[in-house]
Amino acid sequence: MNTAARAIADSNIEHDSVLGGLVSKRHFAIMLLAVAVFISGFAVIYAKDWQRRLYIQTQNVAAQANQMQTEWGKLLLEQSTWSMQARVEKIATNKLNMVVPTAKQIVMVQE
Repeated sequence: MNTAARAIADSNIEHDSVLGGLVSKRHFAIMLLAVAVFISGFAVIYAKDWQRRLYIQTQNVAAQANQMQTEWGKLLLEQSTWSMQARVEKIATNKLNMVVPTAKQIVMVQE
């Protein structure tokens, strides 16, 4: 055995070392797992925050839809009020000076 091989065999440096003998494979694996745990933790936090933001946005859109539905109901009620027979007759009488014809004034047209 040559001198270099004997020096390596006699030293306390592990043969399975990574990064020039500073960190063993076991320590490297533990650090890698710790980094993976931190990354997955941040991913969970990000996903939960994203889900909360989407839920708030959904609630806002639902509130807007409810408000628009209420406004639509009010507009339908207003439309029916404007087209009531009594109101139309009142406007025709007051503004247009129209009167309801008598039976003698009605003419029946036949084919």
